[in-house]
Amino acid sequence: MARNFLIVHSSLSMRGILKSRIHANLSDIVLFEAANQKEALKFLKKTVCHLVLFAWEAEDAEWEKFFRDIKEITGVQIEKFLLITPDSDGDDITQALELGIREHLVIPCSDTMLVETITRICNPASLRITKRYSIPGSKALIEQGAQVFQANIINISQGGILCEIDYSDDFIWNEPVMITASFNKIEEGIAVTGLSAGLVRITVLNPNAAGKQKRLRIAYIFQTMLPEVRAVLDCIFAIADKLALDVYDNVD
Repeated sequence: MARNFLIVHSSLSMRGILKSRIHANLSDIVLFEAANQKEALKFLKKTVCHLVLFAWEAEDAEWEKFFRDIKEITGVQIEKFLLITPDSDGDDITQALELGIREHLVIPCSDTMLVETITRICNPASLRITKRYSIPGSKALIEQGAQVFQANIINISQGGILCEIDYSDDFIWNEPVMITASFNKIEEGIAVTGLSAGLVRITVLNPNAAGKQKRLRIAYIFQTMLPEVRAVLDCIFAIADKLALDVYDNVD
């Protein structure tokens, strides 16, 4: 499962440096950027985010309000923030600790230190224990521009979806999509809309079998999810648990 990281820094060049360093050392990261707290909060309200890297660049009261809003509006945990600082003894570290942020990284640093710090806070192995549900009869509509593709859902979680579609020359594999998932086994007509997703993995099924329709098995990670959409998905998963539908604790 890919990890979504957000870099919050006013400097475009610093954001670029951090992106380059992270991409050079970690292959499963999808990186997003925000120039300030307002942009960051807007992003975190609608997007599944695993780690926020930020620099203390504003007045104390602004950061205090930012983290208060984070707690009230989103599900991001404070320990999933990483303070980027130029000084190991700076006041920003003390201020961050007072707000519950326990990790910081002094820049510049070695690649080893960067990877170790990120992994300690956000270990990819821990993401794979998220429950994934295989609900019989579940369908998806995958929208890509003007094209709409019908898919069978193999499994789905809060973080992403695995589905199959018939092969089509019109399908552009590297473009983001918008997904609507329906769960008639749970309740007739119940659906989750507005699932913005990016490709993680694609496999061609039956590539050389004579007389068989080629199919694509596609794994997507959800990139944005409004709170009301998350609430519907939580409700569906709770019902699936009660109905003892198939649940996978460790499915890639």
